[in-house]
Amino acid sequence: MKATKRILSLLLVLLLVCGMLPLSAAAAPLPDYDSEWPNFRGSETNMAITSAPTATSSDAALLKWAQKYGTGWAAAPVPPILVNDYLYTASGSRVMKIDKETGELLQEGKLNGSVGFALNNLVYAEGMLFALIGNGQVQALNAETLESLWISEKLGGQTLCPITYKTLREVSL
Repeated sequence: MKATKRILSLLLVLLLVCGMLPLSAAAAPLPDYDSEWPNFRGSETNMAITSAPTATSSDAALLKWAQKYGTGWAAAPVPPILVNDYLYTASGSRVMKIDKETGELLQEGKLNGSVGFALNNLVYAEGMLFALIGNGQVQALNAETLESLWISEKLGGQTLCPITYKTLREVSL
């Protein structure tokens, strides 16, 4: 009887401990989105050149929408990227998914730091968004859920340069 109680107590403790552990299998899968403008220059080989015509007069220009997503230099939105037909941007310590047709804020996620002076846009690759969050850190988020996936170690200093993403199979050794 005592042995049975001890075994049941041990099983109960194990169940409680296991219930507190994060379940990586329960994490949302990464999406596979198309991206028209995934990073700083549009692509790895593009120098921000586009075939879209530029308006040559005020009559040819059209303001689709205008929204204010941040106030002041500390919360100015970073330049947006175009992924899966949505705009993604960040302001202060938040990342946002925006309807490109209406400017409506559709979803918001939390960053572990601030994007600072809004110099560098997010980068999209392989279902993830990457944000420079200060102290030389990069934070990766699931592009579908905007939940944090990981944060790099602190390297110190400011994050003033844009980043790019390259898979190992793209790197020629």
